[in-house]
Parts: sequence; C-alpha cells; structure tokens
Amino acid sequence: MAHRLAISGTHYAKFVYNVSAHVGPGQADSNNPDDVQLVQFLLREIIKAEALPRKVAPPNPTGQFDAATGFWIYLFQNAIHGAVKKAVIDGTVSPAKNALYDINSPWMIVFLNIRLLILAPQIYNGILTNQELRPSLRASLK
Repeated sequence: MAHRLAISGTHYAKFVYNVSAHVGPGQADSNNPDDVQLVQFLLREIIKAEALPRKVAPPNPTGQFDAATGFWIYLFQNAIHGAVKKAVIDGTVSPAKNALYDINSPWMIVFLNIRLLILAPQIYNGILTNQELRPSLRASLK
C-alpha cells in the first residue's frame, strides 16, 4: 500500500507520498491499485497545473494501470533525463528509499510529489481529504 515516507535532501518537503511497489508495464507482482491511483493522481494534477500541450489525455486516477499512465510516466522520465543524465527511463515508478537514488537523481515518485507541491500546493495538501481517491489510499497516506 502507498504510504508516507520521511525524506531528507530536499528543502521542499519533509515527506512524500510513496508507492509500496513498482507501478508500470509488465509489473505482474506490482501495480497495487492504491499505488497506481496515487501515481495517476499526481501525474494528472501536474499536467493540469502546467497546462501541458497534449495529444494523449492525462490518466484518470482509476487505480488500474493503463496506456495513458505508462505514456505520461515515460514522458516525465524523459524530461527529468534532460536535466539529470543519470535519470532512469524505464516507464516505471519505483518505491523511493529517500529523496535521491544517486547524486542529483530523484526517485520518480519524489519528483512527482515535489512538482505538484510546487505547482499546486492546495491540491497536494488536500490529498488526504480528496474524495476522488480511494478510502484505502487516503487512510494509508496518513
């Protein structure tokens, strides 16, 4: 289940909402619905806040991994890779262990959390009470 992770190494946040297992294509033992819904919600809200031009609709936070979710994960990883050459581009959001997995290389889930916190703090800070999200997800993030 998704959970809060205390982090260090960033002045933006003291914790992030983390996934418990991989979210991505071919992750047979992963793609927990709460983890997937968290990633989909973060992606969708960032896309809306940045008003990104798009030919592929943002993912709906259904909890089921789909092509739109995979597309946007991959696109965001490519964007990170443009700034951080060590960034991994595998179309998968992995559980973070801290803010960075290598020097100047943020975990994708940490990047998504901090990006939404910067762009739309009121939405980020309202995650725990957002009725669109599953009760099990909201409870696990407390």
